[in-house]
Amino acid sequence: MRASEKESSALNASHGFLYATTASYGGDAPPYQGHVVAINLSNGTTRVFNAVCSDLTHLLAPNECSENGAGIWARPGAVVDPLTGDIFVTTGNGPYTADRGGHDWGDSVLELTPDGGRLVDSYTPQRPDDYYQQDLDLGSAAPVLLPAIAHSSTPDLAIQAGKDAQLRLLNRTNLSGQGGPGHLGGELQTLDAPNHCPVMTQPAVWTDPAAGAVWVLVTSGCAIGGWSGPCLPARLLRWSRVGCSLPPRQATRRFSRSTHGRVGSCGRAVTLMLAAASATPIGRTRSS
Repeated sequence: MRASEKESSALNASHGFLYATTASYGGDAPPYQGHVVAINLSNGTTRVFNAVCSDLTHLLAPNECSENGAGIWARPGAVVDPLTGDIFVTTGNGPYTADRGGHDWGDSVLELTPDGGRLVDSYTPQRPDDYYQQDLDLGSAAPVLLPAIAHSSTPDLAIQAGKDAQLRLLNRTNLSGQGGPGHLGGELQTLDAPNHCPVMTQPAVWTDPAAGAVWVLVTSGCAIGGWSGPCLPARLLRWSRVGCSLPPRQATRRFSRSTHGRVGSCGRAVTLMLAAASATPIGRTRSS
C-alpha cells in the first residue's frame, strides 16, 4: 500500500534472497501491516509473510485484512542467522492473537525460513496487549545475534531491546522455551536498558580479541551501557552490566580516555568499537 506503508529498515541479502520489511508512515495511520518480503534473486519470485493476517501469503490490499499494525521498522530489518540461514524480525505495536489460534503477531520476535515462507518460532512478552495499548514497541530494535558460547547448554543466544527500556536474553533455537511459535514469555533473562530509557537504535556486539569476552553495547534514549556475558560455562548464563552508563554526549569524550574508574573495561570496549567504526586511532575517537 504505497500511500500508507514504507520501508523504514535496511535491505538485507543472504543465501540468494533479498529481504525487505515494511511499516507505516508517520503517525501509524491505517491501513498498514508489517510485511516481510523475500525475493529470490535467481528467478525473481517472492514469498510474503504478513505480521497480521499471516494466514494470507501475499502483499495485502487496502481493507483486505481487518487488523492494522505490527510494522517492522527496526534499522536492520531482517537479521540472518549465520548458522541456519533463518531470518529474524521483530514487530512493533499491533494486535497479538497467535496464542489463541489467531494470525496476528504484534510485538513479537519472529523466526522465518530463509525463503520467508514459513514461521519457525516466535517470542512474545507476557501481556502483549499492554505493549500495543501503551506504545511500547518491542520492535524498536531487531534481534542481536550473539556469537556461540562454548560449553553452554544454550550456546546460540539473541538479545532483544525495545521501547519498554528492557533487554531480553533469548535462546534463539527455542525462543519461548516451549518448542514452537504462538506462546508467551520464555526469555532467559531480563535486564534494564541503560538508565532505564527506551532503546530506539540497534545494539552492537563486540568480542574482545584479548580476553575473548563478548560485549553487548546499547545506546538508549539517555545513556550508553555495556554488558559482558559468560564466555563459557552454562552455569554462568546470566549476563551482567558493567557500571559504565553515561549520557551519549559525554560517552564519546570519556570513552576515548584510558580506562579507569567506573568506565573500566566497558569503556575500553566502546573505545575500540568507536575507533574501528571511524578508522580513528584509539584515544582520538571523534565526538558527536
